[in-house]
Amino acid sequence: MGDKMCLACNRSLVQKRLEETWTVLARSLVPSSVYPRLYRLFGQLPLCAGCLSELVILQGVHCLRCGRSLQSWVGQGELCGDCAHIAHDPLCCNRSLLRYDGWIKERIGTFKYRGDERWAHCFAVLMAIGYVRYFRDAGISLISYVPLHENRQWERGFNQAELLAVQLGRILRLPVKSLLLRTKETDKQSKQVGRLARQESMRDAFAMLPIPLTRVKKLLIVDDIYTTGSTLRSCATAIHAAALPTAANKIDVCSLTLCR
Repeated sequence: MGDKMCLACNRSLVQKRLEETWTVLARSLVPSSVYPRLYRLFGQLPLCAGCLSELVILQGVHCLRCGRSLQSWVGQGELCGDCAHIAHDPLCCNRSLLRYDGWIKERIGTFKYRGDERWAHCFAVLMAIGYVRYFRDAGISLISYVPLHENRQWERGFNQAELLAVQLGRILRLPVKSLLLRTKETDKQSKQVGRLARQESMRDAFAMLPIPLTRVKKLLIVDDIYTTGSTLRSCATAIHAAALPTAANKIDVCSLTLCR
């Protein structure tokens, strides 16, 4: 590994220091029985120990639905204030590995807006770490992703969520399918003021493609960032609307994002 360079800072990857870092990180996230699997995933990251230390991994108590970090723990099944006000949430749960700020925010910008697709595999490995941490025993049988509107995809040249989903599927050896169509073009999130505006803009923004899901009981939708959850909930709503309304065909829709 001595001749390999860090994707972020271009420093040499020092094996001994990296192994120590992988060990500390893996042991902090999962039980000892799962540790070897997570250690191997950390070993796939093209990042030096210094850059790995820049990652802010979400720790502690979190909302059982959206994964938001909570300052206090009152009792079993606690939800954050936003999720507590959603009576019938189409999204079973969301989990994210990292906090969206600082170092990772800049790298996502490099990937998403400057077209540096080398980051797709690195971010997918991080998401695989999040998957093993949160969904390893969840019974996920299919991965999909948030689609872009055709105009936005033409402008950007690729869909970052699709790239992440495809890479994640390869790492986890799970099938990946395009299930949704973006039917409504919305303003960029930076131009939408407030949670309610975001929720309204995402209403009926997706439609399910004619793909049968008769054997799927739980699927995972992938995106890069969770903010209000409006996009992912709109995706889940479209999937539920297209599914047959019987208990035998009930599908749990979960989501995994790199950051929140």
